[in-house]
Amino acid sequence: MACHHGAETRLRISVSPSTNPTMLTDDAFRRALTLRERAAAIRWHARPMLHQPGLQRDVPAHTSTPAATIAPTAALTPTQRRTARWQDQCSAGNAKRFAQRLGTEQLSIHDLPLLLDSEALPADRFTPAGTSAWWSDAAEPIPAAAPAAAPAAAPAAAPAAVPAPDNTSAPNTSGSRQAFLGFLLLAAPQLRGAQARLLHALRVLPGLRPLCRSPEHLAELACSALASDIAECVSKVLILEVNVMRLRGELVGETSDERFQHFIRTLDSDAARSAIFNEYPVLLRTIEQRVDHWYRHSLEVLQRLSSDRHAIEARLLNGATLGVLTEITYGAGDKHHQGRCVTILGFDSGRHIVYKPRSLAVDLAFQQLVGWAATGMGDHAWRQPTHLPCGAYGWSEFVAHQPCADTEGIHTFYRRLGAQLALLFALDATDMHLENVMAQGDTPVLVDLEALFHPRFDDVVYDGDTATMQPDGGWSAYHDSVMRVGLLPSWSYHNTDGEAIELSGIGGVADQLLPEEQPTFSAIGQDTMCIVRQRARLPQAKNQPYLAGQRIDPAAYADAIVHGFRAAYLHLVEHGDELLGNEGLLEAFRQVDVRTVFRHTKVYGTLLRDSHHPDLLRDAIDRDIHFDALWRTVETRPWLDRLIPHELTDLQLGDIPHFTTRPASTSVWASDGTEIPGFFARDAFGRAQERLQSLSRADCDRQCWFIQAALAALATDPHGTPSPVADGGGKEKPSTTLNIQEYARYYVRWIADRLIHLAVQRDDDANWLGVSLVNEKHWSLQPLGDDLYNGRLGVALFLLECDRLLGHPEARALASKTLESCARRMQWRVDQRPALSEQPRSFGGSAFHGHAGEAFVLAHAARVWHEPRYAALAESLIEYAGQDIARDDQLDVIAGVAGYLLVSSTLLDESVGISPAVRERIAEHMQQAGQQLLRNAERREDGWAWTTPIDASHPLTGFSHGASGIALALHRAGRRLGRADLIDAAYQAVRYERHAYEAANGRWPDYRRIAIQPPEGGWPSMHAWCHGAPGIGLSRMALLADQPDVHAMQALHTDLERTVRDTVRWGFTGNHSLCHGMLGNYALLHDAARTTDGGITRDESDFIATRVLESIDRAGVQCGIPRGTETPGLMTGLAGVGLGLLKMSGEQVIDVLTLTLPERGTA
Repeated sequence: MACHHGAETRLRISVSPSTNPTMLTDDAFRRALTLRERAAAIRWHARPMLHQPGLQRDVPAHTSTPAATIAPTAALTPTQRRTARWQDQCSAGNAKRFAQRLGTEQLSIHDLPLLLDSEALPADRFTPAGTSAWWSDAAEPIPAAAPAAAPAAAPAAAPAAVPAPDNTSAPNTSGSRQAFLGFLLLAAPQLRGAQARLLHALRVLPGLRPLCRSPEHLAELACSALASDIAECVSKVLILEVNVMRLRGELVGETSDERFQHFIRTLDSDAARSAIFNEYPVLLRTIEQRVDHWYRHSLEVLQRLSSDRHAIEARLLNGATLGVLTEITYGAGDKHHQGRCVTILGFDSGRHIVYKPRSLAVDLAFQQLVGWAATGMGDHAWRQPTHLPCGAYGWSEFVAHQPCADTEGIHTFYRRLGAQLALLFALDATDMHLENVMAQGDTPVLVDLEALFHPRFDDVVYDGDTATMQPDGGWSAYHDSVMRVGLLPSWSYHNTDGEAIELSGIGGVADQLLPEEQPTFSAIGQDTMCIVRQRARLPQAKNQPYLAGQRIDPAAYADAIVHGFRAAYLHLVEHGDELLGNEGLLEAFRQVDVRTVFRHTKVYGTLLRDSHHPDLLRDAIDRDIHFDALWRTVETRPWLDRLIPHELTDLQLGDIPHFTTRPASTSVWASDGTEIPGFFARDAFGRAQERLQSLSRADCDRQCWFIQAALAALATDPHGTPSPVADGGGKEKPSTTLNIQEYARYYVRWIADRLIHLAVQRDDDANWLGVSLVNEKHWSLQPLGDDLYNGRLGVALFLLECDRLLGHPEARALASKTLESCARRMQWRVDQRPALSEQPRSFGGSAFHGHAGEAFVLAHAARVWHEPRYAALAESLIEYAGQDIARDDQLDVIAGVAGYLLVSSTLLDESVGISPAVRERIAEHMQQAGQQLLRNAERREDGWAWTTPIDASHPLTGFSHGASGIALALHRAGRRLGRADLIDAAYQAVRYERHAYEAANGRWPDYRRIAIQPPEGGWPSMHAWCHGAPGIGLSRMALLADQPDVHAMQALHTDLERTVRDTVRWGFTGNHSLCHGMLGNYALLHDAARTTDGGITRDESDFIATRVLESIDRAGVQCGIPRGTETPGLMTGLAGVGLGLLKMSGEQVIDVLTLTLPERGTA
């Protein structure tokens, strides 16, 4: 057996009365002591010794600076290296934070040499005889009557089908089960002893006989879960050890499988166990701890089952008999309070019941509330599971996942879910993710109500004041909406590449790729067995209804959800006063315990899973340092410092940390019952009362918009689902003759008023909530950013133009407030430029998502409002935008240097007012951007093209991400800079697109892999500004305006005629957006009708405009996101529709589609 520490004098001790004698050295025992245990001993006995020179030899010389910077790593002693690692782990090298962490244990930096070096610990204090708490509490002695060993079902009296460890993925095969069963030999004495202890207790437990075949069978049932738990603890160490022995040539066998079996056989001896536990003494502590927790929890469950049997049968089964216990399933929820967890019990009668190791007072109070609500909701009403409260614990009806009987059942399910959402919203609930909802036929059942009345983090008190970082207005509105409940879809993003996952109670669609790699066993049962990290997929949850085996798309039932929500919400509006007051049903919640979630459970689970790494099991201090990663978050959430000591206590016990509060209290309670008073500035009960009193029909409409927008985020189509608001190109003129210009202006004003209504305003800030496509992958409902594409900068631009062209003082005031808020943030970034320039970053100067777009809007606002501050900031931003051009790999108009070139070319015009010095620097940056495009051009036989990060089979055509947009950018830059090579490159891009045109189908191909394949065959295509004929046509018109030579002009005219023809034919179904809707497409026809040889007359253009206006009149504004859901942004939302309608009304509006400012006289 591999053992990596030197030989020492060994002391035979009994680690636990439940185990066989195990050899442990004094040093191994001391290494198993935690920081808290060592600190306690120091406070009692060793403090006078701490400041002796000999004990300070390893203290860093300058403790006011981060330990990691004291000296090169090679020059540090082992204790200094560990100190530096610890300081970096818990405070990222911040000495003040590190001192704060040590202070929670009444320690200082000077105590570390004694704490971190087990050999320096005083032998008279840190020996088994002197410190015995960690094993003496592990278990009570086995009474003499108990059997000495488990039955013959070796190695641990566990069933043969021992599952793989819960936190590590492994294939469910006979070989894998045998491998992990073999690993259990290391802990066989503990497992046998645990089963024997439980068996002895069960033999004398009164009332158990009717519930089991025999006490022996019941003990075996319970032990299966323990075996899985112990396998999780030991597997990483034993995988390391088998590989060490393989490399040393100590394994016997001809094959890898035979050598692995030889390793397993070596585990079944006291000598092998002694060697491993001396190497990894923390592992022994962990095993003993898990065994003891399992024993206490199992006995507690079975004792309570025995004593409560008759009450359970009467309350939960309507008098039916439970039968004989045949199944015990632990871990239906997280483990808290020393291994206690929700446990499901199955019986030979086919019935199941659920044991919950917590008070069910909140469940009962909610059940009463549901009964009250049912009186006014008709078929929207639902039932909650029946409960049997028993004080600090209780029993609940088991809820099974069942299909719906028919499609009407699906509608009923979602109407009920909408009604539940309204009630949960009123009670300020949160954390209703996919594991807390069970689809039982046509009824969604809420299976965990611990997070009702959840307090707000912005109510946390720190140093006598509320939390320092208040969320902005947009996020405040988001978190004060139905989104807070957790039922509605919401993507959680994990990195800048847009990796995300959706785990809501309504969504949580199976087969999503988990964003983080998970440890997975490889080469199971061989001497090369190892753990690799792989990305897994989300399994199918049970929160969604199904019919005939087919899963349902929740977004398709958005109307049903809204219908149920509205019915329940309005019931609360009309009758909510019945819940308030001393006699109201809300009073039942006042003093119930509810859970407070301060961190995602995944954070704790990952820390616990990784704590089984061999490097953390040799010395308990290393595991303490590992858990101290929790301290890093104190930098951004300083109030966590009051919680972390309790979190660490729970983690040391192998538990998920657990905190509770009471709705009418501002205190928080830790899992051990410790009260942290005055943690919140106000209680959640008062907030819920205020919410009930503030419910209104207007707020109901607002929350229904959140529901629609959130469900739109489930769609996978990056351009939304077309809405049939137009008739697809009918030949007959509309029956109603409209004054196009006035009708367009009417809707412009309506949109401006709507945006004013939707704005979330504070004294000096304004924002909106909207749905945007993030990284071309996921639709996401969130506050708008500051970008031009769909951010508040684009909304402000429309409001500015509405006031400039039509006169709208309220729109101007909101535009001004929004731009002022954006400008403050932009100015901060400019001021921080020296510091930020040292950080690695990507190109940030794009037109629609970066600084070039910011400069574009501010330059226009400066001209309109005669605001020199905006002009100066625009100059700074366009200079800033030119940095890091060489880093750009997007290249296109939306996010790359092509968009930067379009804006820069516009701002170089003398009429814009940019100073000569800045114009000169802009020109220098434009030279670099032009070179970046030339370097990345793919010089093909059919022309030049550019490959971008967008997943595509060929380089893209079109304006936003393809050759048309890049061609226009190159051409404009070439004209401004006098560079013929850039102009030539532009025409090469045009040539590439011309060759790609499918004349037979009359369209340009969309080469993106996500594009929808047409049923008639050929390449997919779109007909929009972003991809397809309209954007290509706008590019050709802009190139023609620059007066090319005769040969080029003829080819450009040919392309223009094609784009106009194809746009008229295909471009007027679907939504109304600028990016990929009718108003963006109409822009081409509007401009072409006002040029010579544009391929369309004004009458024809007006005919199309009339049809667009009629479609708005008929179906309302349809935005360019899934289901046409209302969203405020520029390119896919209301602001862009308004800007397009301003063009339709005949006004000289700013052209965001080609990034062109209006002529000076019109601005």
